[in-house]
Amino acid sequence: QVYNNKTAVNRLNLNMYQGQITVLLGHNGAGKTTTMSMLTGMITPTSGTALVGGYDVRTEMNNARGSLGLCPQHNILFNEMTVREHIYFFGKLKGMDNKGIEDEIKRYLHILELEPKENSQSHTLSGGMKRKLSAAVALCGNSQVSGLFTNESSLLILWNRMKGVGVNKTTRPFSKREYGGSPHADKPHRGIRSASNGLPLPPQVVMFDEPTSGMDPAARRTLWDLLRSEKQGRTIMLTTHFMDEADLLGDRIAIMAGGGLQCCGSSFFLKKRFGAGYKLVIVNSLVFLQVLAASSS
Repeated sequence: QVYNNKTAVNRLNLNMYQGQITVLLGHNGAGKTTTMSMLTGMITPTSGTALVGGYDVRTEMNNARGSLGLCPQHNILFNEMTVREHIYFFGKLKGMDNKGIEDEIKRYLHILELEPKENSQSHTLSGGMKRKLSAAVALCGNSQVSGLFTNESSLLILWNRMKGVGVNKTTRPFSKREYGGSPHADKPHRGIRSASNGLPLPPQVVMFDEPTSGMDPAARRTLWDLLRSEKQGRTIMLTTHFMDEADLLGDRIAIMAGGGLQCCGSSFFLKKRFGAGYKLVIVNSLVFLQVLAASSS
């Protein structure tokens, strides 16, 4: 990716695997967010391409979005919607039925310790709570997006109907027009299908851009535990500049600098290959003398 004749990301070649968390670790300006923006279709690569769920991000981005959950660096929340309504709204977008959504709401509110804020509007939340809610929105529904919401107008139709009758009272099935009116809506998609509603469920890919920024240590630990418990069956990518976070969460850690990939591997491999350190043994003098006296007697 090139901006104003300056290369932001250069020759990045990286595989990410299902059931693993891949961490992009690097300083500010290393190219992490630009990489994520290209993978999610927010910007188009200047050259090269990538596959998400088997779809080319340059030519099949609408299909690729059907497998994506995204927690961007800056919270994208509706000020007038409550915590519960956010999870409900995005669960509907992802094709879930009401019972499934209720189960998701209870689970994420409990795990992320947001139950006291269930009916609070998002603009009243602290920064850390907003990050937790953004993570729940990205993960809810197993990121099983139907792939039929293809344009902004279809989202506005859904949003206006939910506002008109109340988010929790939106039970009527969505029409094809509300799903975006895609001429391909009735055609098969690549990927597996849901047994409950027949909607296509491509492989789940969830991306987090510095998800713990602005969080206190306890909140960070809560989110870490959630991500580790949610990686089964998913491909998760996470960007961070915290080494402890990368070490704890990353099944594979890709270190970026200057827009390029410098090295990639497990935490154990990277420490063994590139680590430098010292082993320091501190002995209590009194205990040492007692042991020495006992051994000489």
